[in-house]
Amino acid sequence: MDDIVLIKYNSSGKELWVRSYNSLSNNNDVANSVSIDNSGNLILSGFITGTSSGSDFAVIKYSQLTDIIGNNEMIKDNIVLYQNYPNPFNPSSVISLQLGKPAAIEIKLYDVTGKFEREILNSFLIKGTHEVLLDGTDLPGGIYFYFLKTEGNFTDSKKCILLK
Repeated sequence: MDDIVLIKYNSSGKELWVRSYNSLSNNNDVANSVSIDNSGNLILSGFITGTSSGSDFAVIKYSQLTDIIGNNEMIKDNIVLYQNYPNPFNPSSVISLQLGKPAAIEIKLYDVTGKFEREILNSFLIKGTHEVLLDGTDLPGGIYFYFLKTEGNFTDSKKCILLK
């Protein structure tokens, strides 16, 4: 059966360590998102097969893993787009992002068919962690994607689910 596996390589491609997760049911486990928090912990989220409940949402935190971030110098230019919380949501959710340096940021929302719904953010932000409110009050329930783009052409996207 499928397990969640996280592998770290160095810049030369040498494997440094492997971490895996297998749910108690020993069935299909799938990670959908990996992020790094401000303390250097790895946060994986996805779906696991519960022993009696079927598919369950899971968040796994690997803390204090050596050399994941090392220090802030390693992430000084990085941009991290986090999964919105809560997800699924109704009627609003928070989107967080982390900037290693000031940047012009755009976050746009699209429905599952690719139709543009709205601009969530278009602003110049300073270095640090930022939170933006996603208000879905006037949107129909469904699957949406939010896309982040910076002036340096960095892009990232995440899936979110609006329940009505």
